[in-house]
Order: sequence, then structure tokens, then C-alpha cells
Amino acid sequence: SEHGEYGPGDVEQQVAERVCVAREFRAHTVERVRPNGRVIRVSGAPLAMGGFATIYTDITQQRRYEIELEKRINAQTRDLRRSEERLRLIANEVPAGIAYLDQDEVFQFVNRRFAQSYGQSVDDIVGHKSQEVLSPHMHEDSAPYFARAKAGEAVEFDLEFDHEDGRKLEIRVFLRPDIRADQTVRGFYVLSINFTRHQ
Repeated sequence: SEHGEYGPGDVEQQVAERVCVAREFRAHTVERVRPNGRVIRVSGAPLAMGGFATIYTDITQQRRYEIELEKRINAQTRDLRRSEERLRLIANEVPAGIAYLDQDEVFQFVNRRFAQSYGQSVDDIVGHKSQEVLSPHMHEDSAPYFARAKAGEAVEFDLEFDHEDGRKLEIRVFLRPDIRADQTVRGFYVLSINFTRHQ
């Protein structure tokens, strides 16, 4: 305690606290940073024949590795967030409707243009099933293609779309499955492009 092993504080109080814990003869493990910066793990356990055994382990390198690993993870997380923000910005500027549905046909992502086509916000659509978002006619026409995409097939098809502003549009829809490394299908991406022929 006088050498600073227990950090700042009253020496007599520090000693009293540790003697009190030792007298309870309970197994314990603690870590502390020594004045020289080394990190020590102290593990104590009572012995059957009486007394106490204590093991001191220098875990400085392990802690340094863990701190460095945490820094790397935090940096990668920041980079990933920036990448996601860039992709979201790009997706919202593309002149096409973009969406992602899981195997239950629940919208996990839509860009602004997709949501605006239905007169809704992105938050109004994400988390809802396709039949809750698409019109009955559109859902019926799309269902067989959605089934093929969920089975792992890349699909393209055309359909008529009633825009929320009253216009009837012809759109081309591209479905691309999201396939895991084990070849199972997680969901599928939707890209819809307006190719209405203007008279």
C-alpha cells in the first residue's frame, strides 16, 4: 500500500479493507494496475487445510492487445457507418426505386424514391410486409417473381404501376437474391425503373 500498489488513498484504510476481505476466506479475483503500469490479476482461494493461496499473473500484454483490438473495432465501426451513410446518400439520389426484403417479404430497406412512389415515408414502409405496402393488384402480379427471387433466382419483369399522384406508369423491376456463403437466401433486392412511353 505504501508503494502505491493499491492506488491513491489512506494506507491504513487500504490495509484494513484487504485484511477484512482476507479474513472472510472467500475466493476472489481482482485486477489492478501497478505504479509502473503493469496490469496484475490477483486470484485468491482458501485452502482445505487452512490458510490462503494467492496467484499473481502479469496480464499487461493481454490488456494492451485487448485495448488495441477495441480501438481497431471502434475505427472499423466508424468507417462502416461512414460507408453506410455514403451508400444511403447514393441510393437516395439514384433515379430508381430501391428496396430490400427478407425471406418473409418484410421491407428492411427502401430508398426515398421508392417510398415517395407510394406516397409514404421510408419509416412508414420499413418493417412492413409487401402485401401491406403494395396494392392488391401489384402484390398479386409480383408474387410469383418474389417467390423465384426468394428461391435464389435473378428475375426481371414489367408491370403497370399506379403512382400515388394518379399516373399509370410502366415499370421494369429487377430482383436480385441476397445469397449467403452457405448458398441459402437471406432475402432479395428490388430495383424498379420507370420506362413509361410518353406519347
